[in-house]
Amino acid sequence: MATDDRDLVIAWKAGDRKAGTTLIRRHLPSLHRFFLNKVSATSDVEELVQRTFTACAEGIERFRDEASFRTWMFAIARNVLGLWIRARQRVEVDLDKQSIVDLGAGPSTVLAAVREQKLLLQALRRIPLQSQILLELYYWETLSAAKLGEVFDAPEGTMRGRIRAAKLDLRAALDTLANSGEDIQSTAAGLEDWARSLRALAG
Repeated sequence: MATDDRDLVIAWKAGDRKAGTTLIRRHLPSLHRFFLNKVSATSDVEELVQRTFTACAEGIERFRDEASFRTWMFAIARNVLGLWIRARQRVEVDLDKQSIVDLGAGPSTVLAAVREQKLLLQALRRIPLQSQILLELYYWETLSAAKLGEVFDAPEGTMRGRIRAAKLDLRAALDTLANSGEDIQSTAAGLEDWARSLRALAG
């Protein structure tokens, strides 16, 4: 039986539902992480995960065999999240400027173990949603600028600039949240390590 993503996708497109189930199970933890810090309830996470996999199944014939299933899935998840948010807002929504907190979301379902992690999770939810998505995929799913370009449909160079800008946004949000200079310094100094350590919590 096929084991890598590419072969599983080809088999799925050919009608092998078992191959599709294998792909879905393989990437389920990543998809949970994608939605977990962007909604208020676990039930919403489950709904959005289901919507994403349904969209993947319905669109599998349009998947390009040379592409990455993982980045294709995240691109669909990003679209699903945007549609879900806009359906719940009564005003115009700009996800390049508005954050999850701006949009009225309640506390995250992710539980932080230490203060630095809690600050980072809160800060991520206070930067523009597209920047939050970008950084969480960068830190938690270790997507390169090139792979992020596939998710956001943008050139690699553009994504490198967006990563730098998103990191600045995150540091500014941390600066606002932290209660003392010492907290800011310890959190910001270890930003890369703390951000990556959240992957296990989100998993």
